[in-house]
Amino acid sequence: MILVAELEHIARARLEDAKVLLTAGRFDGATYLCGYAVEVALKSRICRTLNWPEFPSTGGEFQAYRSFQTHELDVLLRLSGQEARIKDNHFALWNAVAVWKVESRYNVVGTAEQPDATTMIHAANELLVVHMMEPELTDKFAELESYVAGEKGAFTLFALFMREDAPDRWDLMVSAPWAGGDKQSTVNYLIGQIKSRLGEEGLPSLARIIVIDPHDAAVQALNRAIQIEHGRVEVRDRHFFGLPVKHAYIITSKRPPAPAAA
Repeated sequence: MILVAELEHIARARLEDAKVLLTAGRFDGATYLCGYAVEVALKSRICRTLNWPEFPSTGGEFQAYRSFQTHELDVLLRLSGQEARIKDNHFALWNAVAVWKVESRYNVVGTAEQPDATTMIHAANELLVVHMMEPELTDKFAELESYVAGEKGAFTLFALFMREDAPDRWDLMVSAPWAGGDKQSTVNYLIGQIKSRLGEEGLPSLARIIVIDPHDAAVQALNRAIQIEHGRVEVRDRHFFGLPVKHAYIITSKRPPAPAAA
């Protein structure tokens, strides 16, 4: 049996390998590993849907789960419970990766061309990072925000931002009255909490952790535009903090209370 966290780690690693092969001009290998990454990601999604801690990996383990012993991406998507959501909302992305077959490892060298590989890897990256693995990740960060707010005090801002120049990792942006004094200590504290509460998948999903003063003009503008606490507002294709942001989840955006009158 393979643990869900390990499946997700393998999927991300194989997708990174595919990107390296694409850069090196090895398009056949790039497309094959890309499709394999999607297959493994779907198996992790099946485990999440069925509340399985592990996925079968040997013939003996598959004895009672024959329908799951497949490499067919369309079948795995159906078993994951995500077919309607993916095909209704992201059909073009799915169409780009669904051409993959495990038998492609026997293709004649030179079968895949650069445009095919580039399109497939871009689509797989979007599907894996943003649409297949993202719901569990944002759930866990929302739980983390609630826990830390209870332990340390309320956040002015707690959000995940995916920048256009880093399309497969999130920036964790935090702002709180208690976090402004020693920003590095706050970062270290959050790293410890992420490791403790999110496990292996937490830190690799992040590009950086940024602590911002609650009185920063950009934080205050976001607090005015979006007001939420311990929830989730999804935002796409906007500018935040002077940067183009492809995708964001605002978990808390709340203006700090005014100081009590003397």
